[in-house]
Amino acid sequence: MATLLLVGAGVIAVVVEAGSDSSYGPAARSGPAGRTIDAPATVAGYHLITGEAAVGLSARVPGATPERYWFYTDTPDGTRPSLVFNASTTQWDPKLARENATHSLSWGLTNFFAGAKIEDPQDVDAGPLGGAMQCGHQIGRGAVVCRWGDASTVGSVAVLGITDIHQAGAIALQFRSAAEH
Repeated sequence: MATLLLVGAGVIAVVVEAGSDSSYGPAARSGPAGRTIDAPATVAGYHLITGEAAVGLSARVPGATPERYWFYTDTPDGTRPSLVFNASTTQWDPKLARENATHSLSWGLTNFFAGAKIEDPQDVDAGPLGGAMQCGHQIGRGAVVCRWGDASTVGSVAVLGITDIHQAGAIALQFRSAAEH
């Protein structure tokens, strides 16, 4: 009986400790809600692809998704993407709003990276907007993908041709800071 009580006390301590860690609480409690996303024209030396080229690239995005996609090139007036930026808000996506109300930021990041086949995602600086951000290598694609989440937005930046996690994280943070309001 004494062993059972000690084990029970240990489980309660773990549950209380886990429950007090913000990464285990609902994402909706992770910061300000009601933020919006706008695609910036230029960030970190990358330029938004517009016009027919953007329409053609957008047509390649699979299926109907509430996330919006924007393609960027590292040369002015270029049409070949070197970075893909996508994002969603709880205003655009009722499913994201429900998930944020019941699941943690960690849960959202883990599911994203598993589905996107990202190797060994690592925590990187989410910046002053808060929430959480991780970056990892996309298997077989030659890209580093960074994903952030907060109370009302999710977004990712896939940087082609860069293999350094922290360099890609710095670029993703610049995109997030320029796009999320």
